[in-house]
Amino acid sequence: MRGARMNMRRKTVLTTVFIIIILFTSLFFVSKSIMLAGFEKLEMGYAERNLNRTISALNGEIDGLDMKLYDWAAWDDTYHFIDEPNQGYLDSNIVTGTFTGLELNVILYVDLNATVIFGKTLDRETEDEYPNSAELIDSIMANDLLFDLPYSESYASGLIRTCNGPMIVASRPTQNSACDSPLNGAMLMGRFFDNDVSERLSELVNLPVTFYLTNEDKPADFNEAERHLNESDEPNFIQTIDKDYIAGYTIINDINDSSLFIIKTEMPRDIYQYGVASFNYFQIALLIVMSIIGSITLLTLDMVVVKRLSILNSEVKTIAHDENRSTRISVSGKDEISSLASEVNLMLDSIEESEKVRGIINDKLTSKVVELERSDKASLNIMEDLNETVDTLKSMEKKLATKNKELEDYTYTVSHDLKAPLVTIQGFSDLLASNYAEKLDDKGRHYIDRINQGSERLNALISDLLELSRAGRKLKPFQWHDFNEIIKGSLESLEGKISGANVKVVHPNDFPKIYGDDMRLSQVVNNLVGNAVNYMGEQKSPQVNIGWKESGAFYEFWVQDNGIGIKDEDKTRIFNIFERASEGGAEGSGIGLSIVKKIVETHGGEIRVESVFGKGSKFIFTIPKKGADE
Repeated sequence: MRGARMNMRRKTVLTTVFIIIILFTSLFFVSKSIMLAGFEKLEMGYAERNLNRTISALNGEIDGLDMKLYDWAAWDDTYHFIDEPNQGYLDSNIVTGTFTGLELNVILYVDLNATVIFGKTLDRETEDEYPNSAELIDSIMANDLLFDLPYSESYASGLIRTCNGPMIVASRPTQNSACDSPLNGAMLMGRFFDNDVSERLSELVNLPVTFYLTNEDKPADFNEAERHLNESDEPNFIQTIDKDYIAGYTIINDINDSSLFIIKTEMPRDIYQYGVASFNYFQIALLIVMSIIGSITLLTLDMVVVKRLSILNSEVKTIAHDENRSTRISVSGKDEISSLASEVNLMLDSIEESEKVRGIINDKLTSKVVELERSDKASLNIMEDLNETVDTLKSMEKKLATKNKELEDYTYTVSHDLKAPLVTIQGFSDLLASNYAEKLDDKGRHYIDRINQGSERLNALISDLLELSRAGRKLKPFQWHDFNEIIKGSLESLEGKISGANVKVVHPNDFPKIYGDDMRLSQVVNNLVGNAVNYMGEQKSPQVNIGWKESGAFYEFWVQDNGIGIKDEDKTRIFNIFERASEGGAEGSGIGLSIVKKIVETHGGEIRVESVFGKGSKFIFTIPKKGADE
């Protein structure tokens, strides 16, 4: 008993632990995906915000340079210098101190024709003019937008690409200090966007700021950012560099709206690291809570379920080994376990009662067995009679098949033998008509015509009988044939009859390939289409539709007309030999549909007719997708 109880307790513990592990694992992955995804999203939001701060700081640099330029461009001395360049203005204003104080690298003066009146460049580190000063000024003057300043309020500022690198520039029209004079030119100030500017932006946003020109070699993260920004409509791109840093990237355009350089703002992943730490604390707390819940669950299950089941198990075992069938299990409580104990007691009652009944039944069965042994001999005799009957039926089936074959051969022989005298009759009849017609009166000639007509009808009948006897035979081995070609050949052979009756034949050109005898299948189409034309009646717009569809393992074909139709009482008998529809009066032997039926059945298919009298008929036949003997 103790072993059974321990086994139950072990299973309960293992099951509970397994469930707790599953729950903990599920909560781990779900909470991780939710919490860390949230922190990552928050982190990316902060990264994008810092990138926008960097862009704002860069715009501030540009606006600051424009504000400095404004004081110089709208100044009487500058205005007069444009009209009458003089050395005194240059000695007083365009000095090294001006460049260093305003943090400039270029100052230009141009007239209204965008011709440079004066230009100076200065390397603030060496305080010398750039060696390629003329080339640098030319690369600045190539930006026409800087000098398209038609109004006093006009200005142009931004970034340009020069031969010495990217430059922050600002230009304004020159006018007097009162700003009421005509414009006489423009003034431009420029400052290289170099590491000094990058460091100043870093100080402003309190984060590392770096940049690379779009046309120079860049680190892998800049290349990835450039590819993403070029392929998407998003202005910014955020990506994690490693577990400690995340960065935002954006492409800065020049004043001509061409890509100039990619700027990057880095920030430490403090938010994400805080999220990871919070998640770890949450997992520890969750593990503790799950352990407590699991322990309480195990104790509760042991007291409420396992212990009581062990007692129930012990009592059941005692009853099983007790010969006294009146012993019962003690029942306490009102739950499923007590209900189980009650059901066991009811089962014991049933067992006790059934044992009593079993004794009675055993006595009766013994007597029945004796009776059955006697009846077994009679059953054996019956089985022998049945076997003889089955053998007789099989023999009769073989004989019937032989008789059918003999009947078919007989029909063929008789039809063939009738052909010979019929040909003789027709020959003599034709001889009489050609050689003795003038010696006969009208009545005699009429009799000769009657003989010819009767011979022709009899010849047609004998030909149909011969065809019927051959319909169950293959003219040649079955092969795959394009049903489109069969339809085409049949319609060509019936072309005179169809056009003579003014009948329109409609059919698709996507019929499938079928496995069979193409000559026999052509007979089927010829008969069905010919009958449709014959039984059109007085239809004003006679039409025959030929179609097909797939139907399980078969192809289903049909020939449908809008002729006189078939009465319900004629539908079942028209496929019998010498049977024809009672309406229509079309000539024929009444064997055509019998031939069609026999050919279709030889190919493993079936044929049926759907018709509404007065509205037309639809003959439907099936051919297996794989031939009957394939």
